[in-house]
Amino acid sequence: MKARKFLSLVVLALTMILGTMSFTVFADTETYNVETDEQLKTAIASASDGDIIKLAGTTFEGGIRIDKNITLEGTLDEDGNCLTVLDGNNNSGSSYYYYSVYMNKGTVKDIKIINAWKGIMTEGTGSLTIDNVEIVDACYGIHIAEAKNAEDTVLIQNCTIDIQWANSFTGGDYALVIKNNVFASTNPYYSDYGAPVVNTYSTNTTVEENVFEENTKIYVRTEAAAENITIGNNYYEDGAEKAFVSDSDSYTVPIYTCYDS
Repeated sequence: MKARKFLSLVVLALTMILGTMSFTVFADTETYNVETDEQLKTAIASASDGDIIKLAGTTFEGGIRIDKNITLEGTLDEDGNCLTVLDGNNNSGSSYYYYSVYMNKGTVKDIKIINAWKGIMTEGTGSLTIDNVEIVDACYGIHIAEAKNAEDTVLIQNCTIDIQWANSFTGGDYALVIKNNVFASTNPYYSDYGAPVVNTYSTNTTVEENVFEENTKIYVRTEAAAENITIGNNYYEDGAEKAFVSDSDSYTVPIYTCYDS
């Protein structure tokens, strides 16, 4: 009897403390294992926020558009190499895709993207993580086409991006974090001054612990205060140029040079 009375008092106390507070209970995360393009389309249509779409170690068509907060995850071999490939079909023909992955929020990881005009494109609000993605034989690697909200973060990490032109990030005060990646450029057009493989207008940018191979550079076009731009501990191979910041669209008129520590 005493135990029952004590339990009743606890319930009453909790009721008085919590009052009319409401709680949101999310459903369990579901994983969709897909092996074909048709299965992928079905999984994207069926998935809910928080779900995982797990791609088999095979080749899929590019042009994937996801408007949900989910994880798009590929398959790795035992050495950590990406077995899942998204093919943009060589940027030509009736099945050419403007982007291989269009995603505004969520996570893209463990995938290789080839033959794309744009590897990954985002133009809406929401935080996005791009982790261990390899982009090769593409014109543009990652493109943030529209500003995100101040509370949003775009994290690009552990990626290898070997492209013809640039990774382009529009302005705004969202957090752009670029860490532990390898950048390269295959376009001889930029051979005189380096392809701007990190070309950003973001006013809150961190570029650290990356490798910049020959004919590459960091280029930050912003009028933001210097304390909002962090560039450090990057490694530059011969022929790569250290970062500079400019308020001009010209690649040759820097305000000041941000040398790595």
